[in-house]
Amino acid sequence: MIGEAKTTAVSWLKALRTVQAARRGENPLRSALRTYRWLRHFPQQRRWLAHVETCDILREAAMADPRLHDRWHRAYISRQFDADARLRIVDAHYTFLTQHFPRRMRERIVRGHDLRVATLRLENGLPAYLHLRKPADDGAGELGIYLLNAYKEVLASCVITFAGSEGLLIGSLRGAWPYMAEEATREFVRGSCGLKPKDLLLSLLRALAVSYGIESIRAVSGHAQLRRNGDSDTFLQAHGGVLTEAGCYDMPLYDLSHPQASSQRRRAMDARREDFRREACDLFLQAFQGYRPRTSAPLHNAKATDTRPSLALGVMAASA
Repeated sequence: MIGEAKTTAVSWLKALRTVQAARRGENPLRSALRTYRWLRHFPQQRRWLAHVETCDILREAAMADPRLHDRWHRAYISRQFDADARLRIVDAHYTFLTQHFPRRMRERIVRGHDLRVATLRLENGLPAYLHLRKPADDGAGELGIYLLNAYKEVLASCVITFAGSEGLLIGSLRGAWPYMAEEATREFVRGSCGLKPKDLLLSLLRALAVSYGIESIRAVSGHAQLRRNGDSDTFLQAHGGVLTEAGCYDMPLYDLSHPQASSQRRRAMDARREDFRREACDLFLQAFQGYRPRTSAPLHNAKATDTRPSLALGVMAASA
């Protein structure tokens, strides 16, 4: 009994020191607050650490990101989730990855690598890319999805978590980087026949949820987010979101239908836009069946030449 308690205390202290080391250089007050939280949640934390040690994917994830040891101690995804809910959500996400993601994709995500999962071709011949990676803002969730243009600039991004009984949680859904010219987004919209980057990401999330049999999609409202994201409530409401408990919007599982355009030209444009949306969703889902980047055919045979230099993918972390 004494030996077991000693082992527990040693593993608890070792994990705490690992997290403190990962935060080296932070304010001493924050470090003291973290220690207080570890003591406050001691029984749960002890069980959680034991679970992390015995679960392969959690152990590997914690080695790559020691903050996973105490992610659930503080506000996470929604300010209105309590500690028990936060702990369940973190555990459910990594359980989902183990059960459903291809091994190579799962391993690369857990280790913090960037993955290109699909290449889309716009009408002007330029590519757009869909990437997965762990977000830099771990308070918004566990998995980032990024839409990049031909120059590796982020047109839109979202952070999601597979939360078990809580459904698919959208902790953050953002548009283009603040420093980017509006022309970059307009170029994508023209090339996709009117489909906006954030609208495309929401369609991808809906397709992903349906493909896995997830029955609910919930998006965190602006007032419940840890970091405010502009007027996100207006966007979510426009896409059918209904505000419910825990500061989350319940989102429809399928894209909303729109009235048919009156002019033949407009109808043709709408049809091309929906073709682009469907093909993007198909390519995105194919990557989850067996990780291998996919490329779509251009909507037309137009050609374009990239003239601007590409940015390093490492700067994507700044947009999470």
